[in-house]
Amino acid sequence: MGHGYLHRIALALLVALCAGIAVPAVASPPPEALLKPPLVEDPRRAAVGQLVRTAYPELFSAGAAPGWVAITLLLEQGGTLHKGYKDETRPRPYITSTSKAFEALGAMRESYGDRVQLELRGGTSGATRIYVRAWLPRPAPGSWQSREEGPAAPNDDPVVNRAIAEKYFFDLYTYTTPPYESVADFWVLLGRTGAVQATGRRYSLSAADLKLYLESLYPGIRTDGFQPVELRSDHGRPAVVGFTWLAADSPVTELSQADVSRRGDVAFYANITGDGATAETTLAVSRFGAPSVAVCDERDLDLQVTATEGGAGTVILRASLQRVAPPDPATFEYGQLRAVPTAWPRASAPVRVRLGQSVQMRLTDQAGKTWLVALHPDRLRGSLAMR
Repeated sequence: MGHGYLHRIALALLVALCAGIAVPAVASPPPEALLKPPLVEDPRRAAVGQLVRTAYPELFSAGAAPGWVAITLLLEQGGTLHKGYKDETRPRPYITSTSKAFEALGAMRESYGDRVQLELRGGTSGATRIYVRAWLPRPAPGSWQSREEGPAAPNDDPVVNRAIAEKYFFDLYTYTTPPYESVADFWVLLGRTGAVQATGRRYSLSAADLKLYLESLYPGIRTDGFQPVELRSDHGRPAVVGFTWLAADSPVTELSQADVSRRGDVAFYANITGDGATAETTLAVSRFGAPSVAVCDERDLDLQVTATEGGAGTVILRASLQRVAPPDPATFEYGQLRAVPTAWPRASAPVRVRLGQSVQMRLTDQAGKTWLVALHPDRLRGSLAMR
């Protein structure tokens, strides 16, 4: 490994650590400086990947068990490994709780700032999926807001992230999702230069959910990249903002030119409860009269919903639930449909619900097990940014 490469890693670590320090005296950037271009590759990822391979060689051997493993690393200031923690996880990435890992490592989350995330493949044919979170210490404990994240890449600026979020979402730190309603996290769509194109608020469990939502909201665009950023108010109130960008090869680059005639009629997701636990599905987008499927990887369930116009701001839903075979780790992709087309049980009786609110129903899968399903349908909506 050349000295130039090591220098770039060290420089990236230093810039990332320093950029995350909250200095109250520093003013927010002027509006014309609120550009957030696509993130460049973080050189720290290669270094962290090598640390994992060195510390856990058994995960990369032919004898490694297929499945999912979560690795949490605590690094020293210079990027060397301090402690590591290995835990089993489920297909949903990073489902192992941060608090559990830090407790096992005997460390305080507040002492660490920057986080580097990546996925590695080990075992035979990549059937061992390794989700990695590596944490770097804060240079001066207490100088950052509690649990504030540092930059995700060398060109990521936490000050700009916060300024964009606070400019476009006046209720960023005060909004609370009302009971039985579905609106959740904030999102920002940016152009290739980093200028804000549109904003909104929508439940999304993953990058794939936000991509589906925005490409359905503005038919003809293509998006690429995803960065969820957790921000906190001066009083510690958290808010999550998901940033994404128009793809370099997006057929439509001006949102005003999107073909709204192809826009989906309703977006929905669900909470599925059974055996004393509740799991969430992916987001799905439906056109009236055509079935759409949301996926619950955590419980190996697929949910098929058909929506029709209900009038006066309502929608009529019919749903069916199918238990699916456990995924093959080597080929697993999050949110991938695994239902057998001929195995859907009979759909439920139609239920009318107001868009933006929720409805509960009991659904029985093809094996005869009954689940409590809370469906959350809503319109697709967003606000174009003022130029």
